[in-house]
Amino acid sequence: MNMKLVKLLNEQMNKEYYSAYFYLALGAKVNILGFKGAAHWLFLQAKEELTHGDLFYKFLLEKNEDIKFSQINAVEVNIDSYQSLFEQILKHEKFVTDCINKIADLCLDAKEHSVYQFIMWFVKEQVEEESGVCDILDKIKLANECKNMLLIIDNELLGRK
Repeated sequence: MNMKLVKLLNEQMNKEYYSAYFYLALGAKVNILGFKGAAHWLFLQAKEELTHGDLFYKFLLEKNEDIKFSQINAVEVNIDSYQSLFEQILKHEKFVTDCINKIADLCLDAKEHSVYQFIMWFVKEQVEEESGVCDILDKIKLANECKNMLLIIDNELLGRK
């Protein structure tokens, strides 16, 4: 496999594991603030990101490539409002989308069809991730900082399975 592609896949595996760390840190903070729905949503999101990291790990092993783990940096958590929480989440998901798209571009350039097929699942997944967060943000913006409406939105997030 193209060595630059192996490097990007390893980096993405580590970014997925960092994403889990990111979501757990945010969830711990909002739990303390009393937003149990957002904390639940973030915990499930973290589990999903761990699964994504595992998929990269297993794929690299299937391709008989070296696995390179990197240090996971501490997450700085600054939440000004319920809206800012989900704006940070959307910003993070857009960053991940950009990284995934760069891998897909390199796959096409390098004619790495099996890797392209693998990464296309993540391309689709990122569309769903961003869309889901945008839906939550739209509701938060409609609530316009009305505490009762924010609590209703937070309660809806408890329903995530």
